[in-house]
Amino acid sequence: MNTVNLEELCKLVEGDCGKGDLNWVGNDASQRNQSGVVRENAISLVLRLSWRRSKASPKSFIGCYRLNLGGLEAAGYIRKEAGSGKYRIRIEHESDNDLYLKLSSKRPRIRLGRFV
Repeated sequence: MNTVNLEELCKLVEGDCGKGDLNWVGNDASQRNQSGVVRENAISLVLRLSWRRSKASPKSFIGCYRLNLGGLEAAGYIRKEAGSGKYRIRIEHESDNDLYLKLSSKRPRIRLGRFV
C-alpha cells in the first residue's frame, strides 16, 4: 500500500508567517472556494491563508502552510495546468466548516483549518 506523509506535503508553519509566497483571502461568496495558479518551477512555497464570509466582511487568519508542490501533484491534491507550466491550487470551505486543499469533490483532500 502506498502511503503519503501529509506532513511532508503540507506543513503548518508555526505562528503567523507575516507574508507568504501566496497571500490568499478566500470568501464564502465566491462559491466557498479560492483557486489560483503558481509557477511550476517553485519547489515549495508558503501559503498564508485567511477567510471571510464576503468581500466586505472582516477576515480571519487560518494559518500558514509550506506546500511541497511536486509531492502534492504526485499525490493528486493539486494539478499541473495543461501547457501553462503552472500548478492549480484550490481551497474549499466545506459544510463541516473546515477548509481543505483539494482539486474536486472526487479527489483526496487535506484539512487546513476551521472557519465558523
